[in-house]
Amino acid sequence: MRTRIFLYFVLISTIGTLVIADDLSTTGIMKLMSGTWTNDEYRDVGQYGKFTINEDGQADMYIEKSDTEPARSGELVVYDVWTDAEANIWFKCGFYPGGYFEGADQFVFELNRISNSGNIWEYVISYHEYPTEIDPEGFFYRTYHRQE
Repeated sequence: MRTRIFLYFVLISTIGTLVIADDLSTTGIMKLMSGTWTNDEYRDVGQYGKFTINEDGQADMYIEKSDTEPARSGELVVYDVWTDAEANIWFKCGFYPGGYFEGADQFVFELNRISNSGNIWEYVISYHEYPTEIDPEGFFYRTYHRQE
C-alpha cells in the first residue's frame, strides 16, 4: 500500500512579495503553486508552454501558452520542503500522469524551486530517483514564470 508522507514545516521569508501561507505543509505549497505558469520558449510535449495547477495538486499541461485544451494532465504530490539562505522554496514532489490513485504505476520524480519572489518556478525530473540538484544546462531542466 502506497503511503503518502507529508512533512510539516515553517517558512520564514524576508521578501515581502512572496505569498506566504500560515500552513506550509503540502496544502500550503500547493496554494503557493496554484495558478498559471508559462514559458514562451516552450512549445512541445515535455516542454509545455503553459501549466495550470490547482490547490489540490491537479496539473494541466498545454503545448502552447494560448491553448485552451490541455495536452496532458496529472497530479503533483509534495513529499519534502525546505528553504535556502536566499529564502527560495525547494521541494520534492512526485508527478503522477493521469492522477494519483492506489497502485498508480507511473511516477516522475521532481526537484522544484520557487524563487523568493514567488514568480519563478524551476524544476528537474528523473524517472529513477529524486534529483539532487537543479542544473539549468540539464536535459530535464524546465523554468516557468507565474502568469499574472
